[in-house]
Amino acid sequence: MMLAGSVAILFAALTWAIGSLFLRTADLPQSAPLATGMQMLTGGAMLTTLGLMGGEASRFHPAAVAAPSILAWLYLILFGSLLAFSAYGYLIAATTPAKLSTYAYVNPVVAVLLGSLVGREPVAPAAWLAMVIIVASVALVTSGDREREPSEEGPEAYEAVLAEQA
Repeated sequence: MMLAGSVAILFAALTWAIGSLFLRTADLPQSAPLATGMQMLTGGAMLTTLGLMGGEASRFHPAAVAAPSILAWLYLILFGSLLAFSAYGYLIAATTPAKLSTYAYVNPVVAVLLGSLVGREPVAPAAWLAMVIIVASVALVTSGDREREPSEEGPEAYEAVLAEQA
């Protein structure tokens, strides 16, 4: 079972990366909410189909769902999905893939901090250290723009490179 899960995680990461690179050049709707909605409806339909095929419906009991769970679900729909995916869709076109990928490192840090602040969940010292390392690493990636050396083509080429970076 561990091998299947590991393969599934690697496959998911690979397809996410391929999809993100494809989206940079794809002919998408001009409306970010529309593009986000199309992606989410497609993903939701696929996951619902897989869940039903796997027998998940027989294990779901609506009476067992508590109010805090419903509120958490609504929060995830609004902020974790609609808002976050709209921002992600915008950033795909607005920044580099290296900078865009930093969301995957920052999101767990935000989740742990929210869990600690809102849910009063304990955070181990090792987790605090890991979060500091993650934030420092993301800071290095996002602030690591280096100026290029002038080429043999003269100052005009160098100015074009600087304008490209701005």
